[in-house]
Amino acid sequence: MKQIYVIIILIFIITLLWPEEQVILPFSSSTVKSNQNLVQGLYSVDPADSTSCPSSNKVWFWYDRKKIYFLWEMADQEGFSPGRFTPEDKWPDADYIRIQLITDVKSYHSYSFYAFPLGNRYDGIRRPDHSFDKNWDSSYQYQANLSPKSWSVLMEIPFKDLRFLGTAPYSWKLILSRYIKAADRTYSSPFVITRMGQDYFRRAATIVLDQEISRSLNLFFRPYLIFNYDLEADKQEFDVDNLGIDISANPGYSTRIKASINPDFSDVPLDDELDIYNSRYAPVLEENRYFFIEDLNVFGIDNNIFYSRHINQPQYALKFTSNSHHFSFGFLSTRDRSSNFSHDDLYNIISFKPSSQKSSLQITLLNRMNIDLKKYHNEVLHLAPQIEIGRYTYLWSEFNLSYKDLDSQQTTGYYGKIGLSKYLKDFYFTLSAQQMSRDYAMDMGRIYEDDFYGWNIS
Repeated sequence: MKQIYVIIILIFIITLLWPEEQVILPFSSSTVKSNQNLVQGLYSVDPADSTSCPSSNKVWFWYDRKKIYFLWEMADQEGFSPGRFTPEDKWPDADYIRIQLITDVKSYHSYSFYAFPLGNRYDGIRRPDHSFDKNWDSSYQYQANLSPKSWSVLMEIPFKDLRFLGTAPYSWKLILSRYIKAADRTYSSPFVITRMGQDYFRRAATIVLDQEISRSLNLFFRPYLIFNYDLEADKQEFDVDNLGIDISANPGYSTRIKASINPDFSDVPLDDELDIYNSRYAPVLEENRYFFIEDLNVFGIDNNIFYSRHINQPQYALKFTSNSHHFSFGFLSTRDRSSNFSHDDLYNIISFKPSSQKSSLQITLLNRMNIDLKKYHNEVLHLAPQIEIGRYTYLWSEFNLSYKDLDSQQTTGYYGKIGLSKYLKDFYFTLSAQQMSRDYAMDMGRIYEDDFYGWNIS
């Protein structure tokens, strides 16, 4: 009996100390097809019965100093569902393959790149809660070759679109997925499912890039000028406010800087139509200006805390975001232009988020003020800790402290929320409680009601 216990303990120790299986990617500017960089087995994750994909799949991957490449060859006796041609980031309802790259496991997000039989483009970021942000866009490209019983995809993903840390060798994670519409099944390698929570990212396959990647400042500089022409008066006018410039740069692969003076948002998509007849609350419009959308997750806030549509036409906008192995940092500052719809208020946000494998603490300070009306300013301190306390079990909370000074009338308030979340087989269980004081002020965001408390089970 003692020998059995000793064997069990030895197996446990070996399991902990056994090096993680990893694939070292070939460094080459041309196609590399070998057994060392080949993946073949895909297993059903939806439904999650882990059955093998009945169709043949062969995936090779390699890289050079600027891009990472994937060659995926597939065969299917039942044919493919090609879908339809759609604009970028519009779902074509077809067979697809998906490549997810995880360049920082502690951040618990993945860059997702889709390929379809007809060449549609769809990309985005899978967030830690497994929601999908399709507002993020990359310049990835792929070629799809389709025949009646097979198709192949050669995909190129530029490193300049990714955030990652350190120097070579780079240790990343990879998830390969294929969806077969005729069977309504999704297959993946390795076998990871969303109910694993953050283990979904940790259990992805490890790939190693042992050669240094070329760094690029990725400098973008765009000046612009708008002239006004009055048809009735047959007169052309120039206003200095119609002169602007956009600048962005990446000092490092984990750092972004963007600045705009008199930013021109005339090229953003139109807002969707909303039926606001007899509505109790003001309508909510989704942000469609890329300056405010990009990297908003670094600040750890949603549009209830920072509703950027309050800002109608910025005089200027500045944003800096960066992250390291142990923390992320962000700064945003913008001033609105005075008009019939808004005041020339100044908005500032600064954030800091230390994190580890099992815990994180989001610290964000928000400020809205009017520098001409010096008696107005509103500050909110946002604290959001989270800790993984068990298998697929998370304890989290959110606490906001507000301070407002308007015409020398000073008020303080708070909003607090605490919750427990657990992935349990096919269910996601959440228990939470919250409370908001009467004087809680969030002028940068949206508050529908105050002075309440409640609890929720879902």
